[in-house]
Amino acid sequence: MKICFFGTGHGVPEAHKKCTATLLQVGENSYLIDAGCDVAYEMAEKRVKFDSLKALFITHSHSDHTNGIVPLLAIAGWYYTSCDPKVYFPNEGMRNSYLEHVLPYAQAGVRDKDNLRWYSAGEVYDDGVIKVTAYKTEHCHDSHCFLVEAEGKRVLFGGDMKNPKIDFPPVDDLDAAIVEGAHFSITDYEEPFKARSIKAVYINHYGNYIGIMNSHNLRPLQKAVPETKITLATDGMDIEV
Repeated sequence: MKICFFGTGHGVPEAHKKCTATLLQVGENSYLIDAGCDVAYEMAEKRVKFDSLKALFITHSHSDHTNGIVPLLAIAGWYYTSCDPKVYFPNEGMRNSYLEHVLPYAQAGVRDKDNLRWYSAGEVYDDGVIKVTAYKTEHCHDSHCFLVEAEGKRVLFGGDMKNPKIDFPPVDDLDAAIVEGAHFSITDYEEPFKARSIKAVYINHYGNYIGIMNSHNLRPLQKAVPETKITLATDGMDIEV
């Protein structure tokens, strides 16, 4: 399972840091978790075949996680016509809004309306290559995180949370956890990390500021959970799980 961080930023524009989007590659198949930046451009930059993209999963409706949906579907509609991913929206209203208003206004046609879907907590997707299960978080009314299982590995894509002490999902035995560092102190992960077996943690969705979040100083958290490797993700970083 290969993972590329297309964007690791949060909602405030910063130089050299794009909004959140993560590419997952399993065999010949590709999947996206969130599309905060221009994911079509990032795929071209990374030489990812557009027809390999099977699905896009949106954790919640905030713009720093959704800005790249329209450019992706637009270019798939008229140029990369073999690219026809399923898009999973976090609520029915958002799905209907894109289908009926956003995409037609942008002249981004959809070949199969059934490929625009919405999900709730529980199993979202299973194509025999990856299985995706959604867990509700408290960041906003429609926010979720995803447990992705593939090739015998278990990876958590945390999305945005209210605070991990409150809404870190009830999952364990993780090969990797990709979690945010924008909305609370990074040390708030200590309690849930200690309660779980997590081999590696990657902090994304963070800002280049030093405040109460203090995402850049991983030392206190790493000291508290020495058995888990904790890394600050950066745009363009590739990892293998």
